[in-house]
Amino acid sequence: MKRHILTIGLAAVISAIAFVPATALATPSNLNHATYLFSIGEPSAGLLGPDVSIAPNGSTVTMSGHGQFNAGPDKSVSGGGDYTIKDASGATVAKGAWTAT
Repeated sequence: MKRHILTIGLAAVISAIAFVPATALATPSNLNHATYLFSIGEPSAGLLGPDVSIAPNGSTVTMSGHGQFNAGPDKSVSGGGDYTIKDASGATVAKGAWTAT
């Protein structure tokens, strides 16, 4: 009996949380003026770079770079880096620079 009551109580709590509107949990946009830094494939904090992603056909894309963005009403972004695309044999197909937009 206690287990049945506990199960019903737990279900009620989960249901109540699930129906809380997302806007009630979000930070108002006029309060979110933070600047965030990002780093892609650059050695920092003991991490190794660059970042490499492999496609099912064996081709790869290697990326590195960094920048920053501002959230909230002052939306802005700056930064960039380099990329290299190689086919499955390891031959370079394309390389260049990317810019955060």
